[in-house]
Amino acid sequence: MSNFDFSNNKSKFNQFLGKGKLSKHLKHLPMQIKALVLSSDESVRFPIKKMDFDPFLNPNTSEAFEQNFLNIKELQYFAGFRFKKNGLRDLESPIFFKMNDKAMEKRELILCRLKDYENDHLEIKSDKSIANTNSVFLIGDE
Repeated sequence: MSNFDFSNNKSKFNQFLGKGKLSKHLKHLPMQIKALVLSSDESVRFPIKKMDFDPFLNPNTSEAFEQNFLNIKELQYFAGFRFKKNGLRDLESPIFFKMNDKAMEKRELILCRLKDYENDHLEIKSDKSIANTNSVFLIGDE
């Protein structure tokens, strides 16, 4: 939990915020990370930081907390292919962007994928031992 301690100036989270525009960093953080950072606030229903122990270090709770808060997937949509020098599309270089409201408003079928979320600054790494299944799919009105 110390990595996500907003009140500690030396925490990984505060170091991460110091690396550029604050609002941009906060806007793009997954909800799970925001929940950890704000987990000591009075308005939170389950204040994790006020527990008598660190749930990430406790062997009885660490796996559940890692899966719920650190095993994060990012929804991305397919936007096309990069081009080779000869002007042809490079089918080995697809372009995916993070899903946003604008892409969802198109009301057409969208090819999507779930990609592991990683953040080196916050020391969030994907768990490669758990296989991703059904990570590519279509969403839309048709």
